Amino acid sequence: MFKNFAILVISVKMPKPHLITEFLHDPKVASVKPSSKFISKFICKKIDFNKNITIVEYGPGTGALTKELLKNINTNSRIIVVENNPKFALFLNKVNDFRLVVVSDSAENIESILSRLNVEKVDYFISGIPFSMIKKDVKNKIIEKTEEMLADGGYFFVYQFRKNIEKDLRKHFFKIKRHYEIRNIPPLVIFECKKS
Repeated sequence: MFKNFAILVISVKMPKPHLITEFLHDPKVASVKPSSKFISKFICKKIDFNKNITIVEYGPGTGALTKELLKNINTNSRIIVVENNPKFALFLNKVNDFRLVVVSDSAENIESILSRLNVEKVDYFISGIPFSMIKKDVKNKIIEKTEEMLADGGYFFVYQFRKNIEKDLRKHFFKIKRHYEIRNIPPLVIFECKKS
């Protein structure tokens, strides 16, 4: 289903983007550190990797969680990462894996992104983007479109440093579980939202 989709990337030799530098220059970069192995393990335990699935990850950064997902999905599954920072997107494009699709765009455009990829519904959405630093209308659009594009019974995982996003999530999701990962530095709250 992804064979006809291609992304033009300039091939250059480029070091891994430094999170501290990008954090200082781009307010949409959530942290100076990649998400920890504890976040990756928690989310991976919640995903049914025995099925052919489509996962969308918003704001993968340098791909710490993306790599863990790739270790677990089967050959008929796909991961679509949507990264707004061009340096991170270019870095992720260097990952040589046919199951990974890197899109350099904003998560608010997820509907058109999935349309271009001929994807009707997504089984799992994962977001590490800092919603507290995003304009209210953009934040609301991302959550609304995510719920629309999520398959029935699908999950939207949101990990944040602050829990004030919960009230916005509850406008679209009725089944939400809140988890805390205190081993992450700094500690994070993970929202597990299920589409009924």
